[in-house]
Amino acid sequence: MKSGTLRLSACAMMIGAVLVTPVASAAQFDYTLYSGILYSDNIDLAPIQPTRQSVFIPGLNFSLAQSGSSVQADVIGNLEYRDYLGGAFSNQTFAQAAGVVNWAISPQRLVMNLADYANVEPVASLAADAPSNQQQTNVFVLGPTLQFRLGPTTNAQATLHYINTYAQKTPDFNSSRGAAKLELINDLNATTQVSANVSSQHVRFTSTGGGPDYTDNAIYARYTSQLMQFGIDTLAGWSRLSFNGFPTASEPLLRLTASYQASLQSQLTLNLQNALTDAAQSMIAPAQQIATEIAATARPTNAFGTMPGIATGSDVINSQTFLQRSVEATYAYSAGRVTLSVSPNYSRFIYQNETTLDQTGRGISAGLAYRLRPLLTLSAYANAERLNYTNLQRRDTALNYGLSLIGRRTQNWSWRVSLDHRQRSSTAAGQDYRANEIYFGLMYRR
Repeated sequence: MKSGTLRLSACAMMIGAVLVTPVASAAQFDYTLYSGILYSDNIDLAPIQPTRQSVFIPGLNFSLAQSGSSVQADVIGNLEYRDYLGGAFSNQTFAQAAGVVNWAISPQRLVMNLADYANVEPVASLAADAPSNQQQTNVFVLGPTLQFRLGPTTNAQATLHYINTYAQKTPDFNSSRGAAKLELINDLNATTQVSANVSSQHVRFTSTGGGPDYTDNAIYARYTSQLMQFGIDTLAGWSRLSFNGFPTASEPLLRLTASYQASLQSQLTLNLQNALTDAAQSMIAPAQQIATEIAATARPTNAFGTMPGIATGSDVINSQTFLQRSVEATYAYSAGRVTLSVSPNYSRFIYQNETTLDQTGRGISAGLAYRLRPLLTLSAYANAERLNYTNLQRRDTALNYGLSLIGRRTQNWSWRVSLDHRQRSSTAAGQDYRANEIYFGLMYRR
């Protein structure tokens, strides 16, 4: 495929497949059209001699939810065009989307799964987020799930998936994968479920410059419970990576998501992870996490409303596997005119075969929105992150903050004005930058 943007066609196919089904009336399709002008006094985030540039940015946000008896779908995404009016960079079209469609060929017996995850990621993770350092990535998943009823509360299912990964400018990321999983699931009650799982995935990189092919085997147990105030989804077990020509790696496998609804206005969530993985696997999420995955890679001001567009993610796009250890806590409060969110995080990435990019990160993000009038909202955000690259003797400290004013004229039309500041200081020569952005845009929400 010559353009990574065309990979959005997989999500487009999902939407079309759902809308043409006999139960299409049950599908909920929503979209927002937006168009705006962004002015930056340092569009290329250069340490010296910055380039001033205005960018015309039209775009489309969309979501699709379908919960029919034969088709279930969750699709959310963003399609955006960037026209650099001063000609400093070539115009760009980017897509960000996550979608899962499950088609029950034989109800409670055979289900076909289709999933697609499109993101915008850096070409060189150590360089600044300039337009020339951005690329389209895509992870596509297709395959059947065979389900068995073993008892009144016990089920089993076997899954066989083909996975294709693609990066627009980094061929080392491109791969073909075969994944198989066997699950034994028991419903303890209406709100609690436990399962035993065995999975295997074989990864073959299609580029000669990619890392070693490998097989990822894992065995783990999973426990989920959703009560009125408390929810938990945790899995624990062991995983082992067997490489072609390199020593094997094995580590405990732990993933935990917990939430506590402290009151009608406030909620606490906690995410923990200790897992051997790679960039492609980290992009894949179950259907219930799609919105969270989009938000995590979206422009960090999205939740509190400055520019509504696509932001570059933070994944290192290559063929290397790594041990990820991370924890993130979020406190969210919403009452009356005020919405507040605070989220500290910690992460550590330990690469298995090429340790140059081993890193430890600490950060915090916060946002506050205040409704001045029923149709006028003022919001502010700030996020800070410090990355230490152990083997490079390098430390980067990034700070972003901004203000925005959002006004709604009618039920469908709204406008947005925002001011943003972005900066980074680094112990590496030539990697500092400072930039200020002004944005004005209009939005039409269906």
